Amino acid sequence: MRERLALLRESEQCELEDRRQRIFQEKQLKEQLLLEQLDNIALRRNLAEQAALRR
Repeated sequence: MRERLALLRESEQCELEDRRQRIFQEKQLKEQLLLEQLDNIALRRNLAEQAALRR
């Protein structure tokens, strides 16, 4: 019975660690997407400013 309980706890720990890892990876991906969006916004602003100066 103790062995089963130990195996169950170990299994739960593995599942918890996997879940934490997935959450961390999703967070990293979202952060990367936000940074790319900020870069795109900055690029578009610069292009718009340059176009306005040419007029």
